[in-house]
Amino acid sequence: MTVTVDTAKTSGRCLKRILVGAFLSVMFTALAVGAWMVYEGLATSVEAEKTHHATILAVGVTEEFVTTSGRWPRDWEELETLQVSDRLSDRWPKGAKVVRERVVIDFEADLNTIATQPEKEFVAIKPIGPYYEYRHYVPSLQDAVRKAVARK
Repeated sequence: MTVTVDTAKTSGRCLKRILVGAFLSVMFTALAVGAWMVYEGLATSVEAEKTHHATILAVGVTEEFVTTSGRWPRDWEELETLQVSDRLSDRWPKGAKVVRERVVIDFEADLNTIATQPEKEFVAIKPIGPYYEYRHYVPSLQDAVRKAVARK
């Protein structure tokens, strides 16, 4: 008894298996990349939100410092010891460590420059890392700076 193998059928089945395997590999890779992109987007969004809140807090505390002292703060320690209003008291100074990690304050900034610069060019307080736009909170700080400059 002899067995004959139809090589055309065997080749066709092999090719079909290879194509299905390749298709499944591409689909798995696409799903994995898509899931990674969603994760990264969400993680970045969460970090940007945390930085946004820290920046808003830094602007608010600095505004209160300028209002009470009539000058720009010299360092973080001055800000951390500030007795803030009820509006900020539940977040400051408890949040100072987080703010330090997420925000840079130029303690050498000039009050006259801050008072006159356009809101979009304000850089005396800057977020570190991903962030959402915060500069619409700056005009209130600039008003406090202008009042401090006018008092001098």
